[in-house]
Amino acid sequence: MAVVKRGKAAATARPEAFLIVIAYGLLWLILEPETFDMHSLATLIVWVMTLIIQRAEQGDTQAIHAKLDGLLHSDHRAPDGLATDSRIRP
Repeated sequence: MAVVKRGKAAATARPEAFLIVIAYGLLWLILEPETFDMHSLATLIVWVMTLIIQRAEQGDTQAIHAKLDGLLHSDHRAPDGLATDSRIRP
């Protein structure tokens, strides 16, 4: 389950996710302009903001893991495989 969550987080943090939301909005505007109103625009803005937050969290998580890996590598008492053990990642 953790692998699936990491995969979703990584996928939504990619620039392609923004392009998909923008393409969806443009197609909606072109194909169904009579149903595209302020509520529709608000929904698209919420999706984009969610992607921005997810991207920031993904970057923060990667930075934390890099710092922890550096600390584990610098501590001579830590087991060698601890920094590369994927089972300890959330």
